Amino acid sequence: MTTGSLESRLLWRLALSVGAALSIAGFLLVGLVEVRARADFDRLLGDRARALASLSEQEDGQIWLEFDPEAYPEFLPGTSAEYFEFRDDSGKAISRSPSAAGQRIAAGPASPGARAPVFVDLPLPDGRIGRAVVLRFAPRVEHPDEEDGPGEVTAPAAETGLKIRRPAEAEAVAPREAEIVVARERESLEAFLRRVRSSAAIAFTSLLVGVVLLIGWTLRRELLRVRTLADRIQAVDAASLGRPLGQISLPTELRPLALRIEELLSRLHEAFEREREFSRQLAHELRTPLAEMRMAIDVALRWPESQDSLVETLREVEGVGAQMERLLANLLVLARADAGIEGLRADELRLGEELDRVAGDLSARLGERNISVRNRIAVEASVVMPEAVLSLILRNVVANAADHADPSTWVEVSFDPAGGRLTFRNPTRDLVAEDLPNLFERFWRKRADRLLGDRVGLGLPLVRKLARDIGGDATAQLEGGVLSITIEGLRVSPAPAGTAGVSIE
Repeated sequence: MTTGSLESRLLWRLALSVGAALSIAGFLLVGLVEVRARADFDRLLGDRARALASLSEQEDGQIWLEFDPEAYPEFLPGTSAEYFEFRDDSGKAISRSPSAAGQRIAAGPASPGARAPVFVDLPLPDGRIGRAVVLRFAPRVEHPDEEDGPGEVTAPAAETGLKIRRPAEAEAVAPREAEIVVARERESLEAFLRRVRSSAAIAFTSLLVGVVLLIGWTLRRELLRVRTLADRIQAVDAASLGRPLGQISLPTELRPLALRIEELLSRLHEAFEREREFSRQLAHELRTPLAEMRMAIDVALRWPESQDSLVETLREVEGVGAQMERLLANLLVLARADAGIEGLRADELRLGEELDRVAGDLSARLGERNISVRNRIAVEASVVMPEAVLSLILRNVVANAADHADPSTWVEVSFDPAGGRLTFRNPTRDLVAEDLPNLFERFWRKRADRLLGDRVGLGLPLVRKLARDIGGDATAQLEGGVLSITIEGLRVSPAPAGTAGVSIE
């Protein structure tokens, strides 16, 4: 068992708790049995004393005990003999049990007038440890028997029980008190209590050991599921992130933890898959431009004497390099957007002015295919958003139109302040309705030509990502050969709207 493990801590704490509870229960049970046994022992002594007291009588100041040894064999001499001593109110012994053999029982007299029995521990005449009860009482008064004659009355002798005569003319004597002492050995009681204590100790110790073993087995069995879960989590690597942990029977308290771990692993798997796919697609996109660049350089090295060929090669390499630079720049912005680390400050921007600036930057690309920009945005229309985000959205959508709109056509840009929607429209004959779901997929292209400007399949995916980052979205529609790209969710500035902007042809 691992030191400091959850299993060991739970086992020791539960063992201590159960041990304490069993110890308290054992002490209470043994104490209850002991109190009850001693009470029964004393009650038996008291009953014997009252039974003997009922045999006593008195007459004219004389008291005696009518004891029949055959009726009380326990007071006869023997290994388990009991003892009694009958005394008068002065403490003088009048009668003793045959087992006492004339020896006095060492129990002090009771208080005069007391009627409650007094229990004391003492040594017995035979040397054993015993317990005695002292009972003070008034013997029954015996009236003279008229048949004996008027001149004499009988009275018992102290030891023999014989009747003695006294003159009939004697004056009446006040009733007297007597006391009786009954004693018996208590070694058997103490032996019984010792057996009870040892039996209880053995029973509760065995019970504690059994409970601890049961608790340990239960904890080990239940925590085995946790260890199984930990082993499966430990075995997870980058190649097995997508595999479920499997069906593990867990307690209710641990199921949410297992579900959260499985969800975390699933998200990690999705992130890893995105990165793998991104790396594969990026390698695929860069492989051809690099191959073209290497081929052009190789041709220039084979025929270095051709000046025109060298200049053409350099221009070709420059175009490929520019394409790669734009690809990597877009990838960097897209990665920062994916990571949510742009942290750009929102500004109030004039939409028309930003569109004119972007159109001016892309005028050369627009002019190559004779594409005009129709700015239908009100002059005073403003939005509140980061300038870099708006610039990237406008640049990528306009650049996409410059590359994919039909030659000698237009791209029209309008803005609806009521809904915060920015719409780009341009004619195109290459797309069909089935292509619309792919427009916002990374690296998707309708045609395979590579040296067509920024056409690397990242423009519109970046636009959608940026639109969603600001709480909106990007959608596409195709109606009558005209493609519409709509950016929704732009935060409109409260500035008043003006007139429409001027088209750039």
